[in-house]
Formats: sequence, structure tokens, C-alpha cells
Amino acid sequence: MRLAFVSAVALATGCAHYAIELDPSMGQAEVPAGKVDVNAVADDDVPWSVYGTGQPPCQTPCPLRLDATRGLTFESPRGFTVSLSTLGEAAIRTRRALVVAQPPSEAKRVNGIVFTSLGGMGLVAGIALSAVGCSNVQARGGICTAGLITGGVTGLLTAAAIFLLLDSGPQADVVPIALEAR
Repeated sequence: MRLAFVSAVALATGCAHYAIELDPSMGQAEVPAGKVDVNAVADDDVPWSVYGTGQPPCQTPCPLRLDATRGLTFESPRGFTVSLSTLGEAAIRTRRALVVAQPPSEAKRVNGIVFTSLGGMGLVAGIALSAVGCSNVQARGGICTAGLITGGVTGLLTAAAIFLLLDSGPQADVVPIALEAR
């Protein structure tokens, strides 16, 4: 039942294309304490090199058995590098994980640039309106209010756009896998 629920959630969220056919004996075998079985895959269908296993690097998709405290480094042939210092507590607890390396997101980068520009222009307009309107509130109180509202709203837009820019780089997601008890 739990595996069916996880499968439905994976399908609904778009994670289904990361699925790797598990060997039936692998699901039955107990992972030793202090170890984690990891399936390393790449989101862009380009083989990434996986380092940090204490063995020669493997190319994604590849199954690994790691020490629970060991991190991984992914290198793309396009020059992108992603490092994970640890797999996280949930992956260590379940002893199985899927690690997905993702290249930089061009959509996030472009949207971050566009909305940072628009937000910056709104901030300049808000500052100008506030400076003019708030210098004489009795005569130009409406302009002061408009400037403060414009500055506040576009300040939030600019902050969100800067976050998009920062989040657009390459990254790796760790998805803990809990197998159903039989």
C-alpha cells in the first residue's frame, strides 16, 4: 500500500522519469548499518561523473553503496559541478536514496534577470514618487502613498527575482526511498 502511494505521488509530481528498475533481490537484501544504497541519475540525460565513492568515478545512471556520512560530487561534461556534503538524515534512516543531478535552469535564470530588471525599475519609480510626495504630505499625500506602495510591492518582486537567480544554478536533489515491508 505504501509503495503504491509513493508511486502515485512520484507519477503526479513528475518524478516518474527518474525511476530505475530495481533488481528484485536488491529490494529484499538488507542494507548494512552505516551504509546507504544510492541510485545516481542525471536530469538532462547526459551522463554525469559521480565522485566521492572511494572508487573510480561512475557515469549516471549508476547504483552505489556508500558510507552514510560520505558526500558525493557530480560533474557534467558541460562543466557543471554539484557537491553534496551528506545525503541527509532521511536517506540515512531509510538506507536507500535516489540522487538526481540537475543542470542550471535557464528558465529560472532568464525570469530572474527579467523580473530583477522590472522590480528595480519599480523601486526607482517608488523612491522617486515617495521623495516627491512625502516631502509635502498635505499637498501631495496621494503621491507619497503611491510611492510607498510601489516601492514595497516591487521590493518584494525584486527579492523573489534575486532568489530565482541564486536558485538557477546546478543542483542535486536527494529523495529517500522507503521500501514496503513484505
